[in-house]
Amino acid sequence: MRHPFLPATLALSISTAIAGFSLPGAALAATANSDQFWQDLATSCIDPTGGTGNDSGTGGDNSNAFTLQPATVDAGSNFCAQFERQVLSIEDQFANDPTAMADAFAQLAAEITPDEMPALYTSLVQLSTDQIRNVSHHLRNHRYLQNNSSSDAALNDVRSSYIGGSAGEQANRLSFFVDGSKVDGSQDDTTYEVGYDLGTDHYTLGADYRFSDSLIAGFAFGNSDTTLEYSEAQNQTDNDTDHYIVYASWYRDNFAVDYIVGYAKGEFDTQRKILDSTAVGNTDNELAYLNIAGSYDFVSGGLTYGPFASYDYLDGSIDNFEETNGGGWEAAFDDQDVKSQIYTVGGHASYAMSFGWGVLVPHARAEWRNELEDERDLIVGRFVQDPVSSFAITPDEPDSDWYQVSAGISAQFAHGIAAFLDYEEVLEYEDTDLSIVTLGARWEM
Repeated sequence: MRHPFLPATLALSISTAIAGFSLPGAALAATANSDQFWQDLATSCIDPTGGTGNDSGTGGDNSNAFTLQPATVDAGSNFCAQFERQVLSIEDQFANDPTAMADAFAQLAAEITPDEMPALYTSLVQLSTDQIRNVSHHLRNHRYLQNNSSSDAALNDVRSSYIGGSAGEQANRLSFFVDGSKVDGSQDDTTYEVGYDLGTDHYTLGADYRFSDSLIAGFAFGNSDTTLEYSEAQNQTDNDTDHYIVYASWYRDNFAVDYIVGYAKGEFDTQRKILDSTAVGNTDNELAYLNIAGSYDFVSGGLTYGPFASYDYLDGSIDNFEETNGGGWEAAFDDQDVKSQIYTVGGHASYAMSFGWGVLVPHARAEWRNELEDERDLIVGRFVQDPVSSFAITPDEPDSDWYQVSAGISAQFAHGIAAFLDYEEVLEYEDTDLSIVTLGARWEM
């Protein structure tokens, strides 16, 4: 049954709500998505004569509006009727305070808009990068003491102890490693997305075999556990993903090529506070990724330096899912494709210093990264309570160019035991801060 409110009152409510997004006192920062979300709801659910979408279908002539038709469920669950009740409630509560009314409408729009969803895509791309980093650390450290062209006799003596024979003999064949990394970061509120704090714990376990003086290959298992805490209310997304990785490194003289191929499968748990309810969702994610990296080393005594380049390719998906327990505002989302192609060039330097107990190797890297997949598709969804509705969330476009720098130290001991610590930071990535600490150990048998 239609609630009998006047067209003039409705027009005031809609215009006040839209204007409210520019007011600094809004309880929640609104994105362009929530702005459009609210305008589309108002246009679709309320016709200019004072009727609602309950009786008149899609109201207005906004071509970008939701396609909200009369729902097939009972009137008490009809989405437009629910929207109408919220409008009336806010009108009644703040009838004498236009600023507070605008703030209330802005808060409602921000809460019901699922503009947290674009961050799922971004976090998956980062997961593959972190696991590739762990394996790459292992391969690079594997090669630190394999170059025998140094004229430093003392250093070569320690090298021979490290590799299990004289400097010219083949190193031990079987190797095991474990790497762990912790990622801390944040993204500011942007035009289309709400900001969030990111925390990820990764670990990678692997074993490889040296088939010849120039070829090693192995297998690794990794796990990534990520939490995104959004700037809105108590909204949060958790992800747990397992990685299965095959890798190889071919090197001759001072030239090396590394290959990493990975497959990952995991799941997201989402949580959005909407008014007095908390909508929750669960969905699976899947990734396949490839990394090819080449480098050339110049060696002068204990100093090794040179250029490197790499190419990363990722193809994945986030399955469709429906939220539950959202107080009638639950949303359902279609499948999302996840794609990334990153080209990287940079330089590295390390310096090996010999001691009685082994070799200490400080190292540093700087790189420029370029994302070739710099466009993203809209995130398409609907409201669960109105099966014929539809909407699209606009994500931020990925940044095309940024830099990463890292520094660390490796300790190479006798009997094939090694360890390293590395710190890396992402620079000049728009609206994003990201730092990574990685700790690893290796044992050659």
